[in-house]
Amino acid sequence: MGFLTQSAFTGLAQTLSYLSPTLLVLIGFDKDVIDTNGIPQITRAAFQIGAVLSLCTILWSVWRVPELPMSPDEQRQSVAEPLTLRGSLRDLRIAIIEMPRPMRQLAFPMLCQWYAMFAYWQFITFAIARSLYDTTDAGNAAFRQSVLTVGQLGACYNAVAFVAALALVPLTRRWGAKAVHVLCLAASGLACQPARDIDPVSASNIDPRLLSLPGARWS
Repeated sequence: MGFLTQSAFTGLAQTLSYLSPTLLVLIGFDKDVIDTNGIPQITRAAFQIGAVLSLCTILWSVWRVPELPMSPDEQRQSVAEPLTLRGSLRDLRIAIIEMPRPMRQLAFPMLCQWYAMFAYWQFITFAIARSLYDTTDAGNAAFRQSVLTVGQLGACYNAVAFVAALALVPLTRRWGAKAVHVLCLAASGLACQPARDIDPVSASNIDPRLLSLPGARWS
């Protein structure tokens, strides 16, 4: 339940993040204005907004969330065992040994999932730019439009993640976490397939609900 709640609000935050460039265009920013480094103005503005929000949340956490004090035994152990590479490796080994069995079972699947997610995040813009806008030139207006399109798709699937994380609670209680996990991963993999094959002619015939299914993986 706690993880699904975290996923819900992560999805909501990422929806707003993905929509930031589009919202900036809607309030008057020009998507084709770039700086001397070739970075669009809306991209730089979105990063600056994110930096301010990140700094504010960190400061808020430091100010408002008290740090749990170490017990006397932990303090003595910290002094007796200074931080070294050997000590860190030993702590890592102990953590792996004491790790709950389900977490060890998920180690390899999580490796595959994070590989897939980062492959998607790194290359989806290039895939959409080439398939939908027929360009590979990061300096032209069509490519910048593809960046906005990817942001809108990302907002869509993260909105799905926000809703799905809450909807998955009763499904998980009924079917179990393993079955729901498999279902979400399968839906996400299915959604990634059409991205590389979209063309301007067929784009209008692709159900946008299909492209929003990566949200199921994130939830």
